[in-house]
Amino acid sequence: MADVEAHRALVLAFCKAFYDEKDYPRASAMLAPDFVNHHPGAGVGAAATVRSFRAAVGDRFPGFTLDVRRTLAEGDQVWTHSLVRLEPAGAATAEVVDMWRIAGGLIAEHWDVAGSPA
Repeated sequence: MADVEAHRALVLAFCKAFYDEKDYPRASAMLAPDFVNHHPGAGVGAAATVRSFRAAVGDRFPGFTLDVRRTLAEGDQVWTHSLVRLEPAGAATAEVVDMWRIAGGLIAEHWDVAGSPA
């Protein structure tokens, strides 16, 4: 059970550093060296993930936040359900489910699905 809670804490810390604070060096340190991001166009490795996110979202919408509403954790997997906001106090522009696989205390893989907010 301790591993599952550590995995959940790792993913939440990553989401805060990466999406909300745009602290890419700190967030990258939470990713495995061979991290695979299955989001279309994101590529393999921390540098590719940072580069693709910054180009598509981070630099264009500096107020972007990922408001994590709930998490599910089991084994080496953590799933988050979040609301995307382009400005912290703005209306949600999308709902996202992210799936994270943890290995060796680092995030090893990521998948996501998104839709319009309810």
